[in-house]
Amino acid sequence: MKSMFPQKLIALLSAFMALCASAASLQSFAASNEPELYENSIFAPTSEEVAETDDGLRYVSGTLMVLFDAGTSEEQMRTITEAQGGEAIGYNSALDMMQVRVSGNSYEQLRRVAQRYNALQGVQFATPTVFADVSSVPNDPWEGDLSDSSWTGNLYRDSNWNMDLINAPEAWDMLDNGISVGASQPIRVGVIDNELDVDHPEFTQPDDDLVVRCMDDERPDRIGNARSIHGSHVAGIMAAAPNNGQYITGIFQSGEVLFSQADGDIASLLVKLERMVNAGTKVINFSWGLENGTASQAEEFAVPFALAMKKLFDSGFDDFLVVQSAGNNGHDASLNSLFATINTSARFQAITGCSELELQKMMDRIVVVAAVERPDKAGGRLEYCIFSNNGPRVDVAAPGGYIVSTAPLYLSGSNGLIVMSGTSMSAAHVSGVIGLVWSANPELTAPLVKEYLCANPLRANGLGDDLGAPLLDAEFSVRLALNTHIVRFDPNGGSVSPTSIIVTNGETYSAMPTPTRANYTFDGWYTASSGGAKVSPTDTVNLNGNTTLYAQWTANSQPPPAKGIFGTNAKWYGAWWHYLLFFFCFGFIWMWF
Repeated sequence: MKSMFPQKLIALLSAFMALCASAASLQSFAASNEPELYENSIFAPTSEEVAETDDGLRYVSGTLMVLFDAGTSEEQMRTITEAQGGEAIGYNSALDMMQVRVSGNSYEQLRRVAQRYNALQGVQFATPTVFADVSSVPNDPWEGDLSDSSWTGNLYRDSNWNMDLINAPEAWDMLDNGISVGASQPIRVGVIDNELDVDHPEFTQPDDDLVVRCMDDERPDRIGNARSIHGSHVAGIMAAAPNNGQYITGIFQSGEVLFSQADGDIASLLVKLERMVNAGTKVINFSWGLENGTASQAEEFAVPFALAMKKLFDSGFDDFLVVQSAGNNGHDASLNSLFATINTSARFQAITGCSELELQKMMDRIVVVAAVERPDKAGGRLEYCIFSNNGPRVDVAAPGGYIVSTAPLYLSGSNGLIVMSGTSMSAAHVSGVIGLVWSANPELTAPLVKEYLCANPLRANGLGDDLGAPLLDAEFSVRLALNTHIVRFDPNGGSVSPTSIIVTNGETYSAMPTPTRANYTFDGWYTASSGGAKVSPTDTVNLNGNTTLYAQWTANSQPPPAKGIFGTNAKWYGAWWHYLLFFFCFGFIWMWF
């Protein structure tokens, strides 16, 4: 009788494989019924899900935005939220952020749920998902009546007053003449706004030097109302095509402009910021703010923006600037929330868990912009617009009243231009100039670019007791960038720290590092590894570009080695006791054997 073992083994294996297939099928079914959250998959609320408080604060009903501790996995986030009865509906791993569906539709109910989440281990910060507003005040008689085709004949004279005030043509001339520091490389600037008419001739004209495109080449949705003018107007100030004989000229004229459409909820704004930074964008125009918030709300909604910047820093991204409009309520700019409310106070340190140094690092990369009125509308004076937010949180002031720029052509009656006023317009001027400054000298650090923007001794007059902020000056800032150079130090066989310094033409080299090298004396820094001219800390800088200095050395004289008993310098027999030791060892071995 044949053994049944092989058949039983085969049957057993078949049953096991069937069981595995069944389990896999069940697992697949379970997975298909669980919403999958992908990288940068952010929940977009419908209009029915947007609610408003009595004081005008818009928010997403029934949802929270939760920021978790760094390194928290998606599975751990799900576990925490589900334990609280929540449902994950959006996720971004770079920011350790999850959007959560919770019970409660009123703003106060959501705040109470958020407080419960904030008490949980692993949660950095939870908040209702509020909406920021774009910072523009349509101030002209044609806004909302684009069907009036005669409005172009009524434009204020000298409609390029804004470009003249900030000396943009002079800055263009310097860059058009090929003046730059270091290797030429295209700079990418970014805009996060509500809508862009991608078919407008100012953004579609072929140009070898300037490209305007949308994030991931996504075509923005057409909102199709007066609010939707904002994004196209801001983008036109920054980067309308030059030298095409029509419409206007933008400030930034060589590089790439990356546009990302947003509705204004803070969760999507944070994700779009993270994606812009990851894409290598150097400056991000952010004309958003909390127009109707209280002081406590401004502080609360600034927290996730501070935590997002810290996460970007921790991931190695810190060479970028965010330009935020100061706001249009005529009050302190710190009430505009988001980036503008980030500060180094002990209170804000306690709320965010960030150190004073970390918060200062953030502020060094945030530029808050107030609006300057047309001089002929202010008696010839440089004054803030009456609507502009102000105060010590403002870094720089730029044109913001009666600005001519692009408007969507698909709106009824539009001829592609419109006049608008607001700190959004001012922020766009600053972002464009930052692009020029970085184009002039791509190796400048973000804090140094901000310093050059705010260095103009000419100030705009503030409102009330406010002394005002430095006036934006493209020529002044670009000239500073062109006169700034990086000096790198080659230790030439030794070691040195730091390996580079930043110097300015007309000033001295000042502090220069001292390298070290074993058995050598440092002779100084020279323009060549051998020969060349010596450069000292007291010398005046006069460079045409970045440069490298080389350490030169003199070998130290070595003492002669000890001589042996026979007058030789040989090492292995140079001392008399070597012979004595050899004699005794040889004698011992000879007697033993």
